[in-house]
Amino acid sequence: MLAVSLLLGLALAKESLVNSTAYGASFRSFLTKNYAEHTHLGYKRARLEMYGFIYNNPLTNAVTCVYTGRELDCPYMTEETNCNEDLNCEHVVPQSLFDSLEPMKSDLHHLYPALAAANSARSNYPFDNIPTENVSAWYGKNNITEEPPRFPNRYSKVEKGVCFEPRDAVKGKIARAVAYFFVAYPDYFDRLGDVMDVDTLLHWNVLHPPTAEELDEHDRIVTVQGNKNPFVVDHLWMVRAYCDVSSWGCQDFEGVSAESSEYTDVEQALCG
Repeated sequence: MLAVSLLLGLALAKESLVNSTAYGASFRSFLTKNYAEHTHLGYKRARLEMYGFIYNNPLTNAVTCVYTGRELDCPYMTEETNCNEDLNCEHVVPQSLFDSLEPMKSDLHHLYPALAAANSARSNYPFDNIPTENVSAWYGKNNITEEPPRFPNRYSKVEKGVCFEPRDAVKGKIARAVAYFFVAYPDYFDRLGDVMDVDTLLHWNVLHPPTAEELDEHDRIVTVQGNKNPFVVDHLWMVRAYCDVSSWGCQDFEGVSAESSEYTDVEQALCG
């Protein structure tokens, strides 16, 4: 009965959204009301679900590091949170921002498996684009190097003491995880800038829309945790939700329904 009620609630949220002309703070409030509530798993179960189910390939019994793309051995449906000594749980929004408190600590919509070395390199640095000349180290599928690699976009990179840039393939999902967090936990909204610049957030989201793999992972999270990330449901909602704190403003959304699948002028500019 609870599952039926939850599914009905999600369906009604979607129906209400497509008729909404809200934007900025009022749209974020709407998303908070309709998408934040979820089952609180606790940190142990969240990691078991993440390592053993959500990001695990049962054909290889391995998970893929979000930052490097490297496969790390871990049995499918593992019952061990330490299934691989090189595997860490990455909080896209660092635990230091919310003092490692629940339910933020265990919210699967911003947790990813990560190679320990890459996770350590990210530290609690904000996400940003890093000029090649400022890169301290590059983290790739097969190696970690201090020299620019042949295919730099396939590597995550760090400017020590300053910021961290994930590889291109995951920039969109990182942006959507960050955007979700600050909608799900609005009490922390004034700390958004400590995690990521809003304009960069919007760029990454529009330039790197959800892939089939991300949609599958998202569906597994919904199965376990019970709530959706609205910015995976429709990634174009992010610009509408964050327009009031971006450099573009909200003028494009005045009187325009959230059901529109067309790119606004703001979104076109982000793609440019």
